[in-house]
Amino acid sequence: PFEAMLLFQSDPLKFEPGTDFGYTTYGYVVLSALIEKVSGQPFMEYLNAELFFPNGITSVSLDNTDKTDHLAAKPYEYWKEVMYTARYANNTCKFGGGGLSSSTPDVVQFNLNVLNDLVISSKTRAMVFSSLKKADGEATQYGFGLEFSTDTAGRNYAWHSGRSRGGRNALVIYPKEKLVVGISTNTNGESIVGKAEQVAQEFLKFYK
Repeated sequence: PFEAMLLFQSDPLKFEPGTDFGYTTYGYVVLSALIEKVSGQPFMEYLNAELFFPNGITSVSLDNTDKTDHLAAKPYEYWKEVMYTARYANNTCKFGGGGLSSSTPDVVQFNLNVLNDLVISSKTRAMVFSSLKKADGEATQYGFGLEFSTDTAGRNYAWHSGRSRGGRNALVIYPKEKLVVGISTNTNGESIVGKAEQVAQEFLKFYK
């Protein structure tokens, strides 16, 4: 991650910290470097030992061009409404900002572990699911890697989505109901957050 930071470490600030908000994966590259610095361990080694393996999460890895995952779905892209096989994208340099690979069930299970305080403390979890604020007190509707919305029934939920060459993912989390929905696709097509929210609503029919 320290080498990955060379790409942007000399870039000027877009705005003074605290005065505005902008999503960027670069911040998570910096966080990945901090994890290595503080823990004294390689990034992935620390995550596996402290966050994943103890809680039964075994599929997470950094993208690696030297290894072939025979279980991975073939990636596709659209260009002018024509589907074609996507070129391989090595996202390793993104580290915590999009360089991890995992199965959808493990993504869902990890987030359930977070909701059940198996990964972080309840105090830290409350911070994760709270909107950060700018210096003037205005809420950004963004927390630690999650955006916040309210559904038509007034229930609060968190969500995140992302895509890379030949893939798209969506995650919807209802903290109070401890409901997690994850969808992964092997094409970088249309946004699927709305679809994940629709799935969540089907389960929420059973909540009172």
